[in-house]
Parts: sequence; structure tokens; C-alpha cells
Amino acid sequence: GGGRGRGRGGGGYQRGSQPSQPTECNVTVNYNSLGIFDKSKEVDICVYRVAIKSASYKIQQDEAGNKKTNPDTGGLLRDWNTRSNTVMEADEKFQKRFFSSMKPWRIYKELVQDQQKKNPKFHLDYDGREMALAPSDCGPGEDVSVYRVKIKRDCETDHPNSEKVKNEWFEVTLMKTHTISSSDLKASIEGGGVRATTAELSTAINVIMKSIGVKQGMLQLESQSSSIFFPFPEQEEMFRGRMIETDQRKKVLLSGIKQTAVFSQRGCNIQSDPVVQWADKEIYDFRNNEDKIPIIDRRMSTIAGVGVNFRDLSRDVHAQSKVEAALKKMMPFNFEYEIKKPNSKKEEEMLKRGKTVADVNDSRRR
Repeated sequence: GGGRGRGRGGGGYQRGSQPSQPTECNVTVNYNSLGIFDKSKEVDICVYRVAIKSASYKIQQDEAGNKKTNPDTGGLLRDWNTRSNTVMEADEKFQKRFFSSMKPWRIYKELVQDQQKKNPKFHLDYDGREMALAPSDCGPGEDVSVYRVKIKRDCETDHPNSEKVKNEWFEVTLMKTHTISSSDLKASIEGGGVRATTAELSTAINVIMKSIGVKQGMLQLESQSSSIFFPFPEQEEMFRGRMIETDQRKKVLLSGIKQTAVFSQRGCNIQSDPVVQWADKEIYDFRNNEDKIPIIDRRMSTIAGVGVNFRDLSRDVHAQSKVEAALKKMMPFNFEYEIKKPNSKKEEEMLKRGKTVADVNDSRRR
């Protein structure tokens, strides 16, 4: 019995003793280290407040009401008119709709593209609301800079049918508020001690990352959020070929990532986490450029994407107005009207004689 000398309990230790508890554990997080690409370059970051106003060009007229023309070119003379209030001074409902749409980003992208035609090195990052950042050596340069920006009202400029969509003008004013020094930024990123406020640096880096994502075709739903969402074609692939909608089909589920700058004494890391969020379908154009839009979809009980009750539609004035507005919005884009095949030779003959689909449907109800 050499094996019996351990005493009761076995296991290699005396009764009453406890195994040692671990003092460390490994935790895996979605952290990526942030570094400085060119350490020899000393460039400050200028912070701007963004003010956006709706604007338009108005044709000049003389006292008799005749349009004025330029004597040298023969072109019409126009005056630049802006609204007295900025978007941020509008009512809360308008602000929410404007900043939840893609319009601020269309304005931003057109502004940058226009300036890069004059200065290819021009650079500007935007948070989607009222904050912008730019390097001191290739940004606006002035303490106050005013730009006139033209966008397409309901689509991107590069959309195949953008020529059919009306233009919309805005006046954008960038007012420099302060500067983040390159030495503060470098020290914080490399872990040499945080000199500027952590919140300010985190906000600045979040704005830069969001701008990069939007330039690559990603979407933002909330201007003050660090979340960005994948383009719609990729959304369908993520959700197995179909978009996930609410019961009323007014909202759709989007997948994306949330990126946040995290600072410590060791430096800066970017925390990336997956995120999903409901988006309002009325705000976004969910169609690919080549998609065909069914005006009437009886399976989904929709007309131009608006949910309706076909039996009560003739009496539902509210639904009629929503359908009318949706049809007007669809007109500049590709669409088609699909009908069911005739059910009988009689219906085939009706169509051959020039009868409409409505006539065929009426005959079915009789």
C-alpha cells in the first residue's frame, strides 16, 4: 500500500487546502492600435463649426419684368439668395429629417470635390452635423470660409438618371473655433502622456474615421454617433439575400460597425464592434442603379412602395396622397409596371384590341 499514505480525499493535497487562484486572465477585445504614418510631419488639426443654409439663384429682372442678361456673354444675370436661418436654427422635426438623411453628406462630398478641382490636396472631415476637421496645411485655410454647393435633391450626382433630378443649392460656412496641436495629438496616440482632453481627441478621431467610411460608400444614421453601416447591396448578402423589415415595412434593419477611439498611457486604440439598427425606409434610396421598381406589388400590398389596402384605397384619401407623393419621387428613376398574364382567350383578345389592363381587371369583377 504505498498509495494509501495520501490520506483521505486523494487529489495530491491535504483536506482543507485550496488550489491557488489565478491572478491574471487574458481578455480578447476588438482593439486595433492607432499609429502615425509620417512622424516627421508636424501638422495641427483645425476644428470648424459648420453652418448650412438653403439657397438659390434668382434671375434678375428690370422694372418692366424683363430678364436681365450679361452684355458680354448673353447669359442670364442671377442673384444669390440664402435663407435667413441655418438648418440648425430650423424646427426640431426638420433638423431630425435633414440630419438623418444623406443630404449633409452629399453637400460635404460635393464641397470637397469642388475644392479639390482647385487644390488637389484639399482635405476636410465631417461629423454629419456641425463639426468639421482639416489639417492646417491643406484645409480651408481661413478663419471663416463660405462655399456655394450644388447637389441633386433625391439622389447622388453619379446616379445614372441624375440628370432628370432637380438641383438644390446650399451655402456652407466653416468657422474655425480652435486648433489641436500636432504635439498633443502625437503624444496621445503614441502614449507619451495625454496633453489635450481625451474627449476632444476621441471625438476628432471618430469624425475622421466616420468620414473615411462615408467616402467609401458606407451610411450614417445618426450624425452624433460613431456607428456607420454597410451599403445596401452588402446588407442583402449579410441577411441571406433579403432585407429584414418591420411588419409595417416602414423600417429596415441595417448592419454596421461602431468605431471608438480609446486612450491610455500606452497610446490610442480603435475599438470596433458590430452593431445593428433600424433605419427609416422613407429617408434612404434602397434601390441599386439597375433595379426595376414594381409600381404595384399585390403580394406585398404596396403601390410605389407604400403599404395600402386595395379594397379601401378608393375611399382612403390619406393613402392616396402618400401614393401620389411616392410616385412623384419615383419618376426620375427606372421603374416598370408588371401585369399578370391574361386568364383566358377573351382577355387576350381584349388586350389585342387595345383595351387596357384596367379594362381587363374591370371585366374580371363583373
